[in-house]
Amino acid sequence: FFDKMVSMSANPVLVGCMSFEYLFVLDHRLSEQSNLPAHKRSEILGEAVSSVFNELFMQSVFQKSRVYSEEAVRQIFFEATQSPSLRVSQESFAKFFSIVSMTFKAHLLRVNRKSDLVGLVNNQFRELRRILDEVGEFDAIRDVDRFRIRLIEV
Repeated sequence: FFDKMVSMSANPVLVGCMSFEYLFVLDHRLSEQSNLPAHKRSEILGEAVSSVFNELFMQSVFQKSRVYSEEAVRQIFFEATQSPSLRVSQESFAKFFSIVSMTFKAHLLRVNRKSDLVGLVNNQFRELRRILDEVGEFDAIRDVDRFRIRLIEV
């Protein structure tokens, strides 16, 4: 169904919502590491946000095109996990992506109307902003806000 769909908003919603889930799972994993200094958590989250919400990439996401295939989305997030402070092996990434995908699909199954999707996206924005504010990643908050504004305009 989605792979044949052409839309201005499908890819931004897909990549945006999956990016939020990616960042939530990443933050959860980082928070579980008791020996990880707070500044390192902040650095990793900042790099992760920059990798998925950078301006050049967002320009391509907001172009009218076919909805990205699962393999294309997988590649986007694999590249995001290869930032300087976060190197994830193929095996670990496969598990990580599986969790992100399942969570995204579970959220999507609860969407019955456009207003449900808007509510989901708004909740994810608020939660991500809370996390980024907590770790002091204000540049990352700006990137996420810029994405949200563009998404609302679509």
